[in-house]
Amino acid sequence: ADVEVCKAAAKAIMAMGGPDAARKIWQGKEKAVQQAEASHVLLPIIKECMEYGFSSFLGPAIVKLTQLYVEEGKGIPLFVDLPLGPVLDQVLSILSKHIGLYKLILKKCQITAGQIEPLAKWISANHKGTTEMYLNDNTSIGKGSQAIFSALMMNSSLKCVALSNCGLQDEDAEVLLEKLTKMQLVELNLSGNNFTEGMKARLRATALHCKGLDSLHC
Repeated sequence: ADVEVCKAAAKAIMAMGGPDAARKIWQGKEKAVQQAEASHVLLPIIKECMEYGFSSFLGPAIVKLTQLYVEEGKGIPLFVDLPLGPVLDQVLSILSKHIGLYKLILKKCQITAGQIEPLAKWISANHKGTTEMYLNDNTSIGKGSQAIFSALMMNSSLKCVALSNCGLQDEDAEVLLEKLTKMQLVELNLSGNNFTEGMKARLRATALHCKGLDSLHC
C-alpha cells in the first residue's frame, strides 16, 4: 500500500511541479536501474518506469535485466508485459548463451511483425535444451508468424509453442498448413486468433497427420 501511495504522490508531484519535478524522478529511476544488481530488484523498477512513462532508458534496462537473468542462471526468465520489440535482437543474443534456458516466455511484449526476424533466427539456430516457447498476447505479430513457422521446421528442440492471441489470420494459417507436418512439435496453441471455422477445421485435420503432435488448439 505504501508503494502505491508513493507512486500516486510522485505522479501528483510531476503534475504540479512540472518538468523539474519530473526530471528529478526520472533521474532517480535511472540511477536505480544502474545500481540494481539482481533481477528481482530491477524488474519492479522497470515496471514503475513504464507506469511513469519514462521510456528513454527502458531498452537498456531490459537488456540489463536479461543479463542478470543469465548470470543468475534462471531456467525460466520471465518477460511479461515488457516492451521488448526494439531490443529483441539484443535480448535473444544474450539468452542464446544461457545453457539452462528451457522455457522462453515473451508474453505481451509488444513484438510486431516487423520485429520478428531476430526471433525467427533464434528459433532456426535450434538451441538445445529450450523446449517451450510462449509468445501469447503479442497481438501485432500477425504475418510475422509465417517466419516463425518456417523457422520451426529447422528446430528439433522446441516441443511446445504458444501463439495465442497474436493477430494471426487465415493467410498465416495457410503457410502453417504447408509446414506443420514437417515440424517436431508436441503441442501448438493458436487459440484466440482470427481464423474462420473452415480454417480451424483444416488445421485440426492436418494435425491428425502430424507425427508426435498430440495437441493443437485453435
